[in-house]
Amino acid sequence: MTTAIYPNRIADKEKLEAAFHIAEDGNSTTRFFTNVGTLFAQGYNRIVYGDHGPYVEFEHSHLQTTLRNKFPTTPRMSFYKWLVPTDGSQLKVYYQLRTVEHLKNPPEGGFKGNREEGYADYKVQKLYVNPYDFQRIES
Repeated sequence: MTTAIYPNRIADKEKLEAAFHIAEDGNSTTRFFTNVGTLFAQGYNRIVYGDHGPYVEFEHSHLQTTLRNKFPTTPRMSFYKWLVPTDGSQLKVYYQLRTVEHLKNPPEGGFKGNREEGYADYKVQKLYVNPYDFQRIES
C-alpha cells in the first residue's frame, strides 16, 4: 500500500524514483552506502512518503555496519533515538520509539498538511534514513 497519497508526497516519490531508481516496495538486494563509502545496509522494507519527505525503512537485519547513539541519553518522551554509524559518516539514523499518528504536522521544514492520520507512517522499532543522505544507492 502506497504512502504517496497526497500531491506533495507523489511529487517526492517521482523525484526520488528518478534520482535513485528505487521502488517504494523494498527488497533484499538494494545496497546503501554512507558518505564515506561504507556499506550501510543491503535490502530495505519500503520508502515511507510523509509530510517531512521520503525516508527509507530498514530492519536491523538489513544493516551491514554498526550503529551507536549520537547522544549519551534519549529524553523519555522522544519519538526516536538518533543513531549514527561507527564509520565517522554522521549519517542520521532514526530508530523509531513512538509513532507520529497523532501529530497532524511534521517538525519545522516539512509540509503542513494537517493530516488526521498523522504526518507519516513510521513504525516503532524500525530504522529510518533520508535517502538523499546516502552517498549512493545501488539497485
